[in-house]
Amino acid sequence: MRRALLVLTLALAAAAAVATVRPAPARASCVAVIVWHDTAYFGYPTPGGRPPPGHRVHGVVEPGCNDTGGSVPSPTPVGAHAIAGVPPQVALLSTGGVYVPAGVFPQLPGFPIRPARVDDELRTCHVTAHVTASGHVLPGPGEVSLADVRSSRPLRLFDHRLSVVVDVHTRIAGLDRYGVPYIGRRQAVRIDAVRCGHMIIATRIVPGGPIAPAATAEDVLGADWRGTGGVIHQLGGAARIVGALTVLVILGLIVLGLRAGRRESSAPGAE
Repeated sequence: MRRALLVLTLALAAAAAVATVRPAPARASCVAVIVWHDTAYFGYPTPGGRPPPGHRVHGVVEPGCNDTGGSVPSPTPVGAHAIAGVPPQVALLSTGGVYVPAGVFPQLPGFPIRPARVDDELRTCHVTAHVTASGHVLPGPGEVSLADVRSSRPLRLFDHRLSVVVDVHTRIAGLDRYGVPYIGRRQAVRIDAVRCGHMIIATRIVPGGPIAPAATAEDVLGADWRGTGGVIHQLGGAARIVGALTVLVILGLIVLGLRAGRRESSAPGAE
């Protein structure tokens, strides 16, 4: 019986290990974001109230808000309008504010909606170096996060990525969509920039390869932005493999325990 009890204890411990596996945290967060036609739009402040609305736009949803892990709620339909004189692919009005797609840069001169502030980083900083960099842009709201970085001088990377500031002095050439500068999913680029304190500020961005397709909502918000059904659905591939192997171990231990119990019960002198 001692061996059977030991096997049972090991099985219960393995089951407890499976029960304590935590789901991977969701990438979708509680920022101001909506999705239309599989494109993620982010809230952007504008002065003097909202611009004049145009026609109503259907099919807009707001992703579920969850910053603490666990199940991600399903998206909620929300009302939205185009902005008068502006293509809806460039900006939308929804939930009380202006929203622009990831990959669009409202801070650049010529954008059809005046931003709440002008990002002029060079006005207050001292340029210490000029640098050129190339790589692939990861989609994000109004910013350039560069992966696969190659540069003319050593630069500080975070998680193997280079954060490049886009401000009023930046010029984006050869990359546009619906009449405004746009950088798509993993677009190869070449960037002329200056180092200003801890910042790298782009002065010119041009394509370094074929024009990339537009970023999808999944590219920007993560695969679970439409919501998840529970813990098992949220487990990553490695966690699923570990869980499956653990279940097999549990079943094997139980079978060994039953066999050991039968041998003990059939041995001479067994009670």
